[in-house]
Amino acid sequence: MKTILLIEDNPLNRRLFFDILTASGAKVIQACSALEAIMLLKKVTPDLILTDIGLPRISGIELCYYLKRIKKTKKIPLIAITAFAFENDKKTLLSLGFDDVLIKPIDIFELLNACGLNIIF
Repeated sequence: MKTILLIEDNPLNRRLFFDILTASGAKVIQACSALEAIMLLKKVTPDLILTDIGLPRISGIELCYYLKRIKKTKKIPLIAITAFAFENDKKTLLSLGFDDVLIKPIDIFELLNACGLNIIF
């Protein structure tokens, strides 16, 4: 079972992503801020991290910088989720260290594919 850390401040989006990912067999750990995610990462090591870019206080980009410099987390695949991106923005996010970028509204199949999950619902 794949463990995914989902970082999303919008409760409706968080619930939607949680439901889709768990229905496809993943164990999902949720955080609503980068700071909460950093605290969770002291206790767990997920297989994948999905993070919104527009988080309060510490952005997803700042979180990426931090996670890619820590030994425990630097090799964990990190996927950005954003509503404010065009193709050039996607290239920029990839150059900053993200392993993939999903643009909202996210297609369910695209989400599952990016997470390496199969559709089982």
